[in-house]
Amino acid sequence: MDDPISWLTEDGAGPPSMMIGPPASEDFMLASARINMARTLPGLRRVTRHDDIAVFVAAGPSLPRYLDEIRERAKDPRVKIITSNKTHDYLIENGIVPWAEFIIDPKPSMAEYVRHPHPEVGYFIAAHCVPEVFDALAGYRVCRVGVGQGADRQEELDALLLSAGPTEILMGGGMTPLRSMCLVEVLGFQREEFYAFDSCFESYESVYGYDKKRPAPEDIFEAETPDGRKWLTTEAFASQARQYIKWRRRLAGLVEFTIHGDGLIAALDAWERAWLAERAAAMPKGLMSPEYLALQRQLHADRPDYGIGAGRHVRVVLGLARQIEKRYGRITMLDYGAGKGALKRGLADAAGDLAVTVNEYDPAIPGMDSPPAPADIVTCLDVLEHVEPDYIRNVLAHLAELTKKVAIFVVHLGPAAKVMADGRNAHILQKDTGWWKIMVQQHFRIGEMKRVGTDDAGELVFVCQSKSVR
Repeated sequence: MDDPISWLTEDGAGPPSMMIGPPASEDFMLASARINMARTLPGLRRVTRHDDIAVFVAAGPSLPRYLDEIRERAKDPRVKIITSNKTHDYLIENGIVPWAEFIIDPKPSMAEYVRHPHPEVGYFIAAHCVPEVFDALAGYRVCRVGVGQGADRQEELDALLLSAGPTEILMGGGMTPLRSMCLVEVLGFQREEFYAFDSCFESYESVYGYDKKRPAPEDIFEAETPDGRKWLTTEAFASQARQYIKWRRRLAGLVEFTIHGDGLIAALDAWERAWLAERAAAMPKGLMSPEYLALQRQLHADRPDYGIGAGRHVRVVLGLARQIEKRYGRITMLDYGAGKGALKRGLADAAGDLAVTVNEYDPAIPGMDSPPAPADIVTCLDVLEHVEPDYIRNVLAHLAELTKKVAIFVVHLGPAAKVMADGRNAHILQKDTGWWKIMVQQHFRIGEMKRVGTDDAGELVFVCQSKSVR
């Protein structure tokens, strides 16, 4: 089964051009942001995770069929209805008052969608939206949102966004429903459901759920998914469908997404779930292959200087351990991939009166290879880059099972100076910052991530919380 994110790319069967440019120039967006940043408004701040459910209502052609269901869902105080643009007015006209409206489009036409604000609605408005949008919402509950564009002048925009104080800068896909996936994560939601997020048209006449400007007929084409179904869509909406898959993966472990309906995005979502299940079934079991375990044991035996790097992290680990001990009393610690025991020795020398029991686990070291017990703090220092690519998910899942409270990871990004007996570099898993962040956050809540140095010679430091800790 092919990876759904490759659907309709240049290697696939669809149009080669799927890059949708920004809807306004950078100069235009910066000019709007300068005006809007001078307003006295709160910025977007991260919220503690909770159990409410975000429900984003888009404008796809399936919307009228789901109005009754959305209306019933809105009665549940845990359900927060979020929408965008003209759907705000459409829902209110149909007796559904959203919890929030989210607008990121910088075009002047967006001012038309806030002519009828509602006192019970909160408005999350991108700082680069035209000033007329903010003018229309004066006196209402408005949160100014910094939105990353990945543009040439993004650093300039970021500096402007941060000029009014600390704020979250949202990354994400190019359309509002996609960007909402990152918004709800910042707002503490662990679940987001979508209605009318179709990314396709039911016919050349039935394009949206209500009266709205339609794309030109020549821009609509028929696309086929691997299940043999065909969809009327546009380049922008086909790109949106693929971006949904990308951001669903990036936010895995943080937010669970559900697509209601039977549109193009629902089809890709089902395809993605089947693809992931197929991959999971094909993944090897355990933490490493027998052949690799033998190579690791040989490298430890041949190189006295292999597996000693964790000792340089004693100060960082000790500081965190003292914080945890102060809150919980006596604590346990597990050094996962302990190598030659440098961390435990360093802690014994520096810990003083710290009430901590340190255990060690390393499958390649006799005496440390017994299955470990869970611990309050788990350290995994200069280890993950040595894990076989096919086993990294298993190892991270194992680490998550063993972590009661906090885990510390240090991951090298570039090659090692050492090689194994088969000629491979000792750092057999060399990935960039974004890849490691995605992998770690699938199993932990990342409290802090710090990058030191470059991708070729640097390292990442993660301080993570167990997902079982509330």
